[in-house]
Amino acid sequence: MGKLGPSSGSLRSFDSRPGGALGQGSSFGGGSNQLLGVLVLSNIAFNLTDMATTLFALGKGLQEGNTLVLGMSAALGLNIFSSLVILKILFMAGAVVVALIGVRSANKTGRRMAVCYLLASASLFYVVSLNNLFWILA
Repeated sequence: MGKLGPSSGSLRSFDSRPGGALGQGSSFGGGSNQLLGVLVLSNIAFNLTDMATTLFALGKGLQEGNTLVLGMSAALGLNIFSSLVILKILFMAGAVVVALIGVRSANKTGRRMAVCYLLASASLFYVVSLNNLFWILA
């Protein structure tokens, strides 16, 4: 039976020093991790902005138009505010989970998929927030 250990070449070092397996010498370096972090924070910021503008609009007498919130409210017997808060928490938690999967992914495809999902999600909530602001200011 062969000897396992650092000298046998069967184990790979996973240190974060430059040139290490997770450092600058790796094709899966920290640049995409930073992008994932920015996209997660953008998702959280735009979700919170969407929630705040929605609550403000509801306070001004506008009606909720999100069928997911309305359906959840009717199905679970919750008020609109509770349904909105629960959905926003789920969306933000989902963004964090996708980012963690992207960070932990051992291949570029997994990271690219995470970046694409987070970019699409952040863009969607950005547009929704702008739409809410438009209706509040109109």
